[in-house]
Amino acid sequence: TALGFPVSNAASRNHAYQTANACYQTGVLVSRSSGNCFRLSLVWLWILPGLQIVNLVFFTYVAANAPDADTEGGRWFWYYTPTVLYGAAVGTGLL
Repeated sequence: TALGFPVSNAASRNHAYQTANACYQTGVLVSRSSGNCFRLSLVWLWILPGLQIVNLVFFTYVAANAPDADTEGGRWFWYYTPTVLYGAAVGTGLL
Protein backbone atom coordinates (compact mmCIF):
# COMPACT_ATOMS: atom_id res chain seq x y z
CA THR A 1 0.00 0.00 0.00
CA ALA A 2 1.03 3.59 -0.46
CA LEU A 3 -0.07 7.03 0.60
CA GLY A 4 -0.89 9.52 -2.11
CA PHE A 5 -3.70 11.59 -3.51
CA PRO A 6 -4.07 9.91 -6.03
CA VAL A 7 -2.10 6.78 -5.16
CA SER A 8 -1.40 5.90 -8.78
CA ASN A 9 0.74 9.02 -9.36
CA ALA A 10 4.38 8.73 -8.17
CA ALA A 11 4.74 12.51 -7.75
CA SER A 12 1.56 12.61 -5.63
CA ARG A 13 2.87 9.80 -3.43
CA ASN A 14 6.16 11.62 -2.93
CA HIS A 15 4.34 14.86 -2.06
CA ALA A 16 1.99 13.07 0.34
CA TYR A 17 4.88 11.46 2.24
CA GLN A 18 6.71 14.79 2.45
CA THR A 19 3.58 16.55 3.72
CA ALA A 20 2.86 13.80 6.27
CA ASN A 21 6.44 14.02 7.51
CA ALA A 22 6.19 17.82 7.83
CA CYS A 23 2.92 17.44 9.79
CA TYR A 24 4.50 14.86 12.10
CA GLN A 25 7.62 16.99 12.65
CA THR A 26 5.44 20.03 13.41
CA GLY A 27 3.64 18.03 16.10
CA VAL A 28 6.97 16.87 17.55
CA LEU A 29 8.28 20.46 17.60
CA VAL A 30 5.20 21.75 19.42
CA SER A 31 5.25 18.83 21.85
CA ARG A 32 8.90 19.19 22.77
CA SER A 33 8.80 22.98 22.89
CA SER A 34 5.84 23.09 25.26
CA GLY A 35 7.32 20.77 27.90
CA ASN A 36 7.94 23.62 30.32
CA CYS A 37 4.47 25.10 29.81
CA PHE A 38 2.45 22.05 30.85
CA ARG A 39 2.71 19.60 33.71
CA LEU A 40 0.93 16.31 33.18
CA SER A 41 -0.42 14.22 36.02
CA LEU A 42 0.50 10.57 36.39
CA VAL A 43 -2.90 9.59 34.98
CA TRP A 44 -2.16 11.42 31.71
CA LEU A 45 1.27 9.82 31.54
CA TRP A 46 -0.55 6.46 31.45
CA ILE A 47 -3.20 7.64 28.97
CA LEU A 48 -0.71 8.89 26.37
CA PRO A 49 0.79 5.44 25.59
CA GLY A 50 -2.78 4.19 25.19
CA LEU A 51 -3.35 6.90 22.59
CA GLN A 52 -0.22 5.74 20.79
CA ILE A 53 -1.75 2.26 20.61
CA VAL A 54 -4.92 3.82 19.17
CA ASN A 55 -2.74 5.50 16.52
CA LEU A 56 -1.08 2.17 15.74
CA VAL A 57 -4.46 0.50 15.27
CA PHE A 58 -5.75 3.40 13.13
CA PHE A 59 -2.74 3.54 10.80
CA THR A 60 -2.64 -0.25 10.51
CA TYR A 61 -6.32 -0.28 9.55
CA VAL A 62 -5.81 2.50 7.00
CA ALA A 63 -2.81 0.72 5.47
CA ALA A 64 -4.64 -2.60 5.29
CA ASN A 65 -7.80 -1.08 3.79
CA ALA A 66 -6.38 1.64 1.56
CA PRO A 67 -8.35 1.94 -1.65
CA ASP A 68 -6.56 0.50 -4.64
CA ALA A 69 -6.74 3.01 -7.46
CA ASP A 70 -7.02 0.27 -10.05
CA THR A 71 -9.73 -1.91 -8.48
CA GLU A 72 -11.80 0.49 -6.40
CA GLY A 73 -12.53 2.89 -9.24
CA GLY A 74 -10.99 5.81 -7.38
CA ARG A 75 -13.46 5.53 -4.50
CA TRP A 76 -12.43 7.46 -1.37
CA PHE A 77 -13.10 6.48 2.20
CA TRP A 78 -13.55 8.89 5.13
CA TYR A 79 -10.31 7.77 6.77
CA TYR A 80 -8.29 8.04 3.57
CA THR A 81 -8.48 11.79 3.05
CA PRO A 82 -5.65 14.30 3.37
CA THR A 83 -7.34 16.07 6.29
CA VAL A 84 -7.74 12.91 8.37
CA LEU A 85 -4.33 11.42 7.62
CA TYR A 86 -2.37 14.65 8.00
CA GLY A 87 -4.29 15.52 11.16
CA ALA A 88 -3.45 12.10 12.56
CA ALA A 89 0.21 12.69 11.68
CA VAL A 90 0.20 15.94 13.69
CA GLY A 91 -1.51 14.15 16.57
CA THR A 92 1.08 11.38 16.46
CA GLY A 93 3.84 13.97 16.64
CA LEU A 94 2.18 15.61 19.63
CA LEU A 95 2.23 12.34 21.53
